[in-house]
Amino acid sequence: MQKLMPYLRQTLSQSFIKQTLSDNLQIDPKLTDFLLRTVLKSQTSPTTTNKAMADFLALAGDGLAASYYPNQALTGAAPLTRTDPTVEFDWGFGTPDSTIINARPFSVRWSGFLFPQHTESYTFYVRAGDGVRLWVNGTLVIDPVNVQWKDQPIAEHSGTIPLTAGQHGC
Repeated sequence: MQKLMPYLRQTLSQSFIKQTLSDNLQIDPKLTDFLLRTVLKSQTSPTTTNKAMADFLALAGDGLAASYYPNQALTGAAPLTRTDPTVEFDWGFGTPDSTIINARPFSVRWSGFLFPQHTESYTFYVRAGDGVRLWVNGTLVIDPVNVQWKDQPIAEHSGTIPLTAGQHGC
């Protein structure tokens, strides 16, 4: 019986979480099950200890999982990870958190999920200085021709990609 109780507790908890998420996010229970199996068992990067809770919070509508790197190449361990409610920053010549990343250049990888309501083409816009790229569903959507990873004036870039209603993108 002692071995059965943890299993029952976990199974009942998962069932409760699935139902609550399905009801609150107004999504199909099968999609909820898929998300819980994939998101909660994932990591935003296999080289960090950043658990999937940031992904989960981003999925629940609290923002995007963000990993901040003290270099331009998005390499090494990300010393700063958090959930950013929006991606709208003006750091000027500063950094996202000078107590953790105290010098430039730095880079950020935001990840999360999209749930398109309609099957159609969606246009994404990015206003950024320095360098920028945007990937959706593994497709490079924004890759400026003259992308340079150095200080430069802010510019707006856009890209369009077809998305299917009800299918998640990341």
